Amino acid sequence: MKATRLLLSATALAVEFGIHNSLVGHIKFGKRLPRCERAPKPKPVVNWRERLWRHISPEPMSGCWLWTASETQFGYGQINYKRRPERAYRLAWLLYRGEIPRGALVCHKCDNPPCCNPDHLFLGTHQDNCDDRERKGRSRPPLGERHAHARLTAADVLRIRALAGTRTLESLAEEYGVWNSTIYRAQSGKIWKHLPGATRTP
Repeated sequence: MKATRLLLSATALAVEFGIHNSLVGHIKFGKRLPRCERAPKPKPVVNWRERLWRHISPEPMSGCWLWTASETQFGYGQINYKRRPERAYRLAWLLYRGEIPRGALVCHKCDNPPCCNPDHLFLGTHQDNCDDRERKGRSRPPLGERHAHARLTAADVLRIRALAGTRTLESLAEEYGVWNSTIYRAQSGKIWKHLPGATRTP
C-alpha cells in the first residue's frame, strides 16, 4: 500500500511538473540527474577585441598594428573567429568599423599585410583593389627580400655566388639555414634573377 502511494505520488508529481517518473526519484533522493536533464553550462563570453590585442604590436613610426601570431603564406594575419579561420585585419574591421557588406573587400592603405589598424584599411570592390595596386606599382610580384618566402638577403646571395666552386652546397646551406637546392638555385640564377653574378648553368 505504501509502495502504491509512493508510485501515485511520483506519478502525480511527474504529471504536475511535466517530467518523467524516474526523474522524480532522482530529485527526491538527491541522485545525480541524467546528462540530458542537466541545465546546460553557459558559454563563456569572448572579448574579441581583447583577444585580438593579445597578438598585436603597434608600430609607432608607421602607426601600423602589426599582427604577431599565425600568418598566411602572403603575410596576412589569421585567427579563429567563431569556429572558422578569419583574416586578422578583417576581424579588426568588424570589431571597430562594423559589418563588411557582401562582396566587399577590406583593403590596405599602408600595403603592409600584417597591419590590422582600421585607420589603415578601407572597403572596396575587387576592381578597387586592383586599381589601388596599379597606382602603387604593385602589379608585379615582389622581388628578393620583399618576397614573402625569402630566406636570404641580397647580400647573402651575392656572397653565395662569389663562393661558388670554393664551398660545397651542403656547407653553404648549413651556414644559411636553407636547403641545398636553395643554394643551387641562387647560384644558378633560377632565383634572384635580378642580381648579377650567377655562376652555375641553370
